[in-house]
This record gives sequence, C-alpha cells and structure tokens, in this order.
Amino acid sequence: MINNRVPVEIINNRVPVEMINNMVQVEMINNKVPVEMINNKVQVEMINNRVPVEMINNMVPVEMINNKVPVEMINNVVQVEMINNKVPVEMINNKVPVEMINNKVPVEMINNMVQVEMINNKVPVEMINNKVQVEMINNLVQVEMINNMVQVEMINNMVQVEMINNKVPVEIINNRVLVEMINNKVPVEMINNKVPVEIINNKVPVEMINNRVLVEVINNMVQVEMINNMVPVEMINNKVPVEIINNRVLVEVINNRVLVEVINNRVLVEMIKNSVPVEKINNRVSGLC
Repeated sequence: MINNRVPVEIINNRVPVEMINNMVQVEMINNKVPVEMINNKVQVEMINNRVPVEMINNMVPVEMINNKVPVEMINNVVQVEMINNKVPVEMINNKVPVEMINNKVPVEMINNMVQVEMINNKVPVEMINNKVQVEMINNLVQVEMINNMVQVEMINNMVQVEMINNKVPVEIINNRVLVEMINNKVPVEMINNKVPVEIINNKVPVEMINNRVLVEVINNMVQVEMINNMVPVEMINNKVPVEIINNRVLVEVINNRVLVEVINNRVLVEMIKNSVPVEKINNRVSGLC
C-alpha cells in the first residue's frame, strides 16, 4: 500500500485486469461490486467531461429483465434526475424527439382520454408569436368531433371564441360568411325574444345586392314587423318619406282604386296653409271618378 492505495501496473494508460469469457473478474461482496467512493460519489473515468460507456451499434447496452430496463422505484414512482424541478430531456433543434409508431406519438390513455399536464387547471400548449400551434391537414385545423359536432369550451353556457379588435373573426368564402344551418334556417342568439343586431351610426347594416335591400318574401308579399296590427315606418320631420318616380308618388292600387286610410268615414289628407294640395293636369284637378 502506498498512501493507502494499491499500486498497479499501467499499460497504454490502462490497468490490465484478468478477463474470463471476455468479462472482467471483480470481487463481489453481498452480490455487489465494491467501488471507491469520494464525497459519497463513485469515481469513474471521465473523457471530455463525459463518462465513456460501451457502445454497440451506436447504442448503450443496458440490462434488460422481461424486455424492460429495470429502474429505481420509490412509492411506485421512477426516480429521475430533476433540475429546477424539471426532468432534463434531449433536445434536437429545440424540440424533444419522441418515439413514433405508425407516424403517431403513443400517449398514456386512461378511460380513453389522453393524460396531459395541467398548470392552474389549464393545459400548457406551445405558443409561437403568441399563437397556439395546431395540427393542420389540407390547410384545415383538426379538432375533436363527438357525434359529428366540434367540442368547444363552454363558460356559463357560452362558447369561448377568439376576439380580434373586439370582433369575432369568421371564415369568408365568395364574400359571404359561413353560418350553421338547422332546418334550412340560421340559428341566432335571442335576448328578450329579440335578435340583437350590430348598429353602425345608429343604423342596422343590411345586405345590399344591385343597390337593393334583400327582404324575405312569402306568397309574393314582403314580410314586415307589425305592431298593433300596423306597420311601423320611418318618420323624417314627422313625415313618412315616399318614393317619387316621374314626379309622382307611388301608391298601392287595388281594383283600379287607391287605398287610403279612413277615420270616422273621412279620408285623411295633408293640409298646407289650411288648404288641400291637389295635382293639376291640363289645368284641371284630377280625382277619382
């Protein structure tokens, strides 16, 4: 012994040892190999700050029992090295390589549900430029479908949607917004039995084609809102604006007669300067004959 160590012969910077069946014969105590410990650590040979291990086909051979690698288990949990309370993993191009089977990543399933890590009751997702990265196939986002319906997050029985500039972005095809149709009708949100609409400059924007407003027509009649069996109309300066063609007011004619409102068996007419303005043709007053 020199300095409490056994001097050994060194050849090519290695210690020659006895080999039987291509295995090094070592002393075993209680079926374990005693090793030198310094500061409660096993001293191993380091090259370029790494521990050299035996490699076969560029893989490290490990002991397998029942085709599994035995690991240290405490309370049925695998003990792994933690740094800052995280498990260090191998990163390639800033991504973690995972095992792929049939071009899919195998995940743990319990009750046919994928187990994911939750932080503050939320699933952490990868964000790039403050956007969630999703799987795209044929330029479409793949979503979970149950009974042919897309599963969405509901809070207070309302669907949470992404808002941009306080508006919901929608898909536009051929300059039209795609909406869900049920029984050939568009379901809309009703508040107090009324449909809330967007108001711009105190007006409801409507769809215009060829400078005309599209309205619903049933039995060749335009469907309008009735209040007290009367049609509410827009009033300007307390007058109803009417359409003028060739300097004439268009009125509804049934059986070649103009329909007028009668109160107390009298026809209501407009008075200007206490006179009834009438239309003159060839200096004659035209009236109903």
